[in-house]
Amino acid sequence: MRLNFNNVWLGMVAGLLAPWIIVTAFYLAKFKAIKFIEFLELAYYNQIFTTLISLCALINLGIFYIFIWTNQDHAARGVLGATFLYSIIVFAMKLM
Repeated sequence: MRLNFNNVWLGMVAGLLAPWIIVTAFYLAKFKAIKFIEFLELAYYNQIFTTLISLCALINLGIFYIFIWTNQDHAARGVLGATFLYSIIVFAMKLM
């Protein structure tokens, strides 16, 4: 029996979580000496938070293509929706 991951909500969750997994991995690799909240605050106050999230959202491109190549179009739509949501958030933060 083959599992069917062709679900918009699964793609949305994957698209929302993947950038944060990358941010956490970056934190653990480079900034383990400080707390995670302090790392996020430093990124925000140094005005690199939006850039960091934008770059980490690029991982969604890989997830999107994996879903497309495996003919899971609904899940790919969810990843695309999550990427648009990140784009709106980054744009709003840049305006502040």
